[in-house]
Amino acid sequence: MTVFPPPPSGRLRPVASPRGRLLLLAMLPVLLSLAGCAGLGLSVSSEGRQRCERQAVAGSGGLAAPLQGWLARRRCLGAIEAVLKGERAEQVRQRQRRLDEAVRRCLADRQRLLSDLAQLRQEELELSLLRPELYVPAKAPPVYDEAMESRYTQADRDLDRQRYDKELAAWTDREVPRRLAWEAEHGARLAQAQARLDRLAGSLRARHPDLFITATGIEVREPVLERLKRCQRQELEADQPLSPARPLPPAILRWRIISAP
Repeated sequence: MTVFPPPPSGRLRPVASPRGRLLLLAMLPVLLSLAGCAGLGLSVSSEGRQRCERQAVAGSGGLAAPLQGWLARRRCLGAIEAVLKGERAEQVRQRQRRLDEAVRRCLADRQRLLSDLAQLRQEELELSLLRPELYVPAKAPPVYDEAMESRYTQADRDLDRQRYDKELAAWTDREVPRRLAWEAEHGARLAQAQARLDRLAGSLRARHPDLFITATGIEVREPVLERLKRCQRQELEADQPLSPARPLPPAILRWRIISAP
């Protein structure tokens, strides 16, 4: 008959191996997380759960990391939806502030826009009238008429010819520098008019990139111009993207989560 030894007296010794204890510690956060969610009975969005998970991982460390992480998740899950709601409300407020500023800028710029467009058309008209201008020479001496001169004597014809050649040479000497001066002055006027037009168009294009049909032309998109003249809030709202709200700093978020009831 086999006799078994009696059980050891005192506290029972753990039978798990070191590998088993490590596995248990690895599974502890998952078990605690499931138990915590079930115990709280909260309906938390996936965004809130992900935020709490990141917050718990960032705030835990050391040997007590599983327990610290579970406590952090438990606190976080109880307050994260309020935090997210506050961020969404701030996002809406930021959008409204941007929209208010857009309406204010539109109203302030409307009169300037109309004035600049009127000036742009005036500059365009002046340039269109300046381009085709032609040089008008001074009156030249009468042309030497061979048929008429044939009625005179040779001596008279020679005198008339000499007089004509002298007058023509004098006219040419005056006309050449006069024409060069006119061409220089006309070119400068063209350059100045073009510069004024380009400068004004560039200012309008910088303030309203979609105002002109092409990147180099000055033909206006009429629907865009009408929208800029109306400055209606609904139309400007379509141009305001719903950008994500700036996330709260970790220290503030942690304080809100821990201090939540």
